[in-house]
Amino acid sequence: MSIFKAYDIRGIVPDELDATLAEKIGLAAGRLLSGRTVAVGRDMRVSSPTLAEALIRGLVRAGKDVVDIGLVTTPMVPFAVARFGYDGGIMVTASHNPKQYGGFKLTAEGAEPVAYDTGIDQIEKMVTGGDLPEAATRGSVSRRDILPEYLDHLMTAARGIGGLKVVVDAGNGMAGWLIPQLFARIPGVEIVPMFFDLDGTFPNHDANPLKPENIAALRKRVPEAGADLGIAFDADGDRVAFVDERGRAVHCDLITALLAREVLRESPGAAILYDLRSSWAVREEIEALGGKPVKTRVGHSFIKRAMRDHDAALGGELSGHYYFRDNYYCDSGAFALLKVLSVVCRERKPFSELVRPLERYHHSGEINSEVADKAGKIAELARTYAGGKASDLDGLSVEFQDWWFNVRPSNTEPVLRLVVEAKSREHMEVRRDTLLRQIRRGFVIRKVLFTTDFSAYAGHALPYALDLARDHGAELHVLHVVATPELAVQFDVAGPVFDGHLLLELERSAQERIEKVVPKEAGKELDVRLAVRRGAPFVEIVRYAREEGIDLIVLATHGRTGLRHALFGSVAERVIRKAPCPVLSVRPKGHDFEMP
Repeated sequence: MSIFKAYDIRGIVPDELDATLAEKIGLAAGRLLSGRTVAVGRDMRVSSPTLAEALIRGLVRAGKDVVDIGLVTTPMVPFAVARFGYDGGIMVTASHNPKQYGGFKLTAEGAEPVAYDTGIDQIEKMVTGGDLPEAATRGSVSRRDILPEYLDHLMTAARGIGGLKVVVDAGNGMAGWLIPQLFARIPGVEIVPMFFDLDGTFPNHDANPLKPENIAALRKRVPEAGADLGIAFDADGDRVAFVDERGRAVHCDLITALLAREVLRESPGAAILYDLRSSWAVREEIEALGGKPVKTRVGHSFIKRAMRDHDAALGGELSGHYYFRDNYYCDSGAFALLKVLSVVCRERKPFSELVRPLERYHHSGEINSEVADKAGKIAELARTYAGGKASDLDGLSVEFQDWWFNVRPSNTEPVLRLVVEAKSREHMEVRRDTLLRQIRRGFVIRKVLFTTDFSAYAGHALPYALDLARDHGAELHVLHVVATPELAVQFDVAGPVFDGHLLLELERSAQERIEKVVPKEAGKELDVRLAVRRGAPFVEIVRYAREEGIDLIVLATHGRTGLRHALFGSVAERVIRKAPCPVLSVRPKGHDFEMP
């Protein structure tokens, strides 16, 4: 796999990236970047000093005057380029990747990002093609400490902050160097440090705060310390994740909505960017605050460009990157932290109470699936969900009245990334699981079977069957099974003791009742097939599914409790074991399984 990625250059050291290759990259980058002066910074990874030295040698051979700014966070490089008028900058880092990785992030004049299609592709061609002539005149190397100016800049975001206790997990990354020096200037905030020692081997956990296992210690420490909130940084300090005072992780997109409160106070009516994976709550909050919500595709360089195009005051990604116009349209974990603390201090409410009103939808998070034909699968999903409001801004997004999803391809892997959101957790999980089946197994729904015993439990499951049939343009089959007396006893189906005449009467009554199961309005837009059968319910359900070529069975579980049902199972459990297709079993609302 190439080390030249969509937004940076990175690979395993030394197998994929070593000093020799780093020097060639320096030569190529020197030819790419206009002007003469280039700032170079590095993080605390074990490989970073060696890679930085080699990179600088290549830049000097390309005729560049290098300003070595030493150990810094990634946001400090575009800051240096913008503040001091350098012609470009390169950060030696592999960001949140594991310890064996090394790499480079490039910045052009004006703190513009360099992505694959705006320069990394040219570097790759020069390096792989050997087209690396040296300049007639070599450049020079000087050193500069930019920390004082950067701290002055960060303090412009530290308005009205005080009286807080904050746990900070630096993950042994660069935030452990920056945060103590920053908060030495803000005496009203008590910092509880976690893993502040710089250590590129990451002995405590990987410095990727989006993985739940990497913030487990932070979630425990915050309530133990009686802190107001917690924050975790990635290795190079540009991404952050937040934890409330109770130790609950806060979704990164909701932080965008929270930041909008502060930013729109300072810039009323401003454009606020959010990536298309974000919750509906983000757009709604921006609109309620009088801002202009702008949905963007996913990706560091795309959002940075869009920030400038829309003169946006704020941008946020589900990945924990937050961009600010007052930060040269760039992202910064420390800048975001200070803005959040400003909101907490001004609102005078616990962090959890600030976030709770934004948690009105249920979000799946991003889920990856390996798919060989990414374009073909996206086209298939577009046909399946043609009834919704579709967008191809980034992959495929489809919105319905009470739920939406986005599926987009990875730039570098045979992977599709799925996000689903709905008004209820149960609905989200149903949609998520249905989409994942189709993505991972070639699952296409043409026929949906809904089984009913005319109970309230079945009535609760019906909307799911109706929605799935409607969304997929599928036939809806509705089946009721009248249990015979002997089978009612054998298969634990409750019913009266009756003779043959009563059985016929029950079948006639079932036929009348089944015709009323599907509401009239739904029946007008769906192809509905009704059926009443006699026998053991789970046997007849499975048999009907096989005979009719059903693609998905929707049924209710009565949520029965007790040891007998735990051991022997319900009709729903028997159907799940024997069915020739996937089964969606819908539980009653508010039901919890209890042992006697």
